[in-house]
Amino acid sequence: MSEQETPLPPKPRNRAWQRWQMASLEAETGAPDSPDAPDAPVTPPKPEEVDPRALIAQWREQAEQQGYELGYAQGLEAGRRDGLASGREAGEKQGHAEALAQRQEENAALHARLHDIVRQADTAAKRLDREVGDALIRLALDIAQDIVRAELRQRTDAIVPLVREVLALHYQQPILSMRLHPDDYAVVQSQLPAELAATGCRLSADASLQAGDCLAETTLGDIDATLRARWRQHAEALGVEHEWAAAAPPASPSEPGTGQAQADEPPA
Repeated sequence: MSEQETPLPPKPRNRAWQRWQMASLEAETGAPDSPDAPDAPVTPPKPEEVDPRALIAQWREQAEQQGYELGYAQGLEAGRRDGLASGREAGEKQGHAEALAQRQEENAALHARLHDIVRQADTAAKRLDREVGDALIRLALDIAQDIVRAELRQRTDAIVPLVREVLALHYQQPILSMRLHPDDYAVVQSQLPAELAATGCRLSADASLQAGDCLAETTLGDIDATLRARWRQHAEALGVEHEWAAAAPPASPSEPGTGQAQADEPPA
């Protein structure tokens, strides 16, 4: 059985032994080697030694620089957006606060104005009520005066209750004297002789007084019971000023304008 034989490497040629000698300088400077000299082995350059810690530090510094630049850009953009949003929000808040303050100021002014209007209206209403009330009271007093005068004319003894009331004060302040209108004097003398005698009051007639007037003198002072004084007290009690008006004297039949005077005139 025949097998293919693997060729063997060639055997080196036999070289004669030689003694080693130092090579000349020419050989080191590039002189051509002899054809028989063996090729010198090529030594690869020795790789530069790198400090891994320095490399890591460099990578870290580069990463930090890139991160800083990226973060700065992102932060700048985010800050711009946040600044716009914050400024818009602050502007809205300030505008809202100013509008609210202005509205409150306007409301306060309106409230003060309305309060002043209400106060003025209330004052005017009270003044009107008071004026109307006073006018009605004066009108009522005027009517009452006419009624009192009519009563005095119809009732000649209307003075008697007043004189009796004054004489009743004798035990508190002794009545010394009393003055009445002449018509009233006659009535009191005829109707109250016992009361006058019991008090010892001196009664006299005074033509300057009106019918219904009474002036008394006591040990403590004078008593003004005239119609004018009593009427003033009643008006003050009602809160108004109203004086008793003296009755006009009756017209004389001889005055022009009366039927009697015209009848008495001689014919033309």
